[in-house]
This record gives sequence, C-alpha cells and structure tokens, in this order.
Amino acid sequence: MTTIGVVGGGAAGTMVVTHLARTWDARQPLSIVVYDTSARPARGVAYSTTEPHHLLNVPAGRMSAVHDDDGHFLHWLRSRDAKSTAEDFRPRCEYGDYLADTLADHAAAVRLVVRRCQVIGVSRAGAGVRIEHADGADRVDAVVLALGHAPPARPPAVVAPESAGYVADPWAPGAL
Repeated sequence: MTTIGVVGGGAAGTMVVTHLARTWDARQPLSIVVYDTSARPARGVAYSTTEPHHLLNVPAGRMSAVHDDDGHFLHWLRSRDAKSTAEDFRPRCEYGDYLADTLADHAAAVRLVVRRCQVIGVSRAGAGVRIEHADGADRVDAVVLALGHAPPARPPAVVAPESAGYVADPWAPGAL
C-alpha cells in the first residue's frame, strides 16, 4: 500500500486528496494521511468563516475543486439552491461546506486518515519520508505540502501597526 502525507487540510489539501482519489489506479491500494490543526477540515482559513457576507471573489461557475469537472461546484450549489447561477458570488462559508462534502465524497476511494495535529518536522527516511507531529511520527512514501497562503505581511508604510484602522489579519477571529 502506498501512503501519502498531506500537510494542510484546507482547500489545497482537499483538492490534492480529491485529485489522487480520482486518478489513482484503483488496483493499487492508497492511504492518505491529512495533517490539519483545525476543527473543521477542508475549509482552511479562507473558507472557515461563518459570516455569510464574506463572499467568494470568483463567480461560482469558475470555482470547481475537481480538475476535470468545471461545473462541479455549480452542480453542488444547484442541488441545494435551484436558482444558483454560474455568475453568482456565493458566501465563502458555503464554499467551505462544498469542500468538506467533496473531501467526504472522495475519501471512500482511498483510505483517508485526518490527524488533527501540527506537523513539526518533515525529513527523508530511506526511500520515504518521516513526518513528525504533535502526537508522534509517521512514515509515508511521499508528502505534499498544501500549506495555503502565508499570513499577511505588514506593509513597510505601516509604521505603527497598533494604530486605529490597520487590520493585520482580516481572517483572525474578531479582527473585523
């Protein structure tokens, strides 16, 4: 059995799992271990918001998480809201739900394990990779770093970041 570690369980990690589940040779058993510290895998920072006014910045018709099915998100939407269109800018939390459903739908094709822990080290181990995490260590055949975006950097022009009006990380709880 081949085992692949995916560090990061947000949108990028979900799309990695989905792609592998759809393209892996079913005759070769595949195990995927996703490492994610969040309580709600598949959503990542950008899609874990619960605020319905936080909208996607791309229309629904161009937001498929499945590489060979451009209408995947739109079909998912229409199964819940028949009036959805490809031009709609939908709530980010709704897209997070879609990613979670997509991950669950494709998990059956592989042996999926989600470890809710932080990865603290990745190193070569013979022909494979050792992933050290808060709960111990795992040996996998390959690893994918699906880390998403780095935290925002402070612009050089912002001399006093604590000044009123500057929000360092708009995704941080309570930031807005």
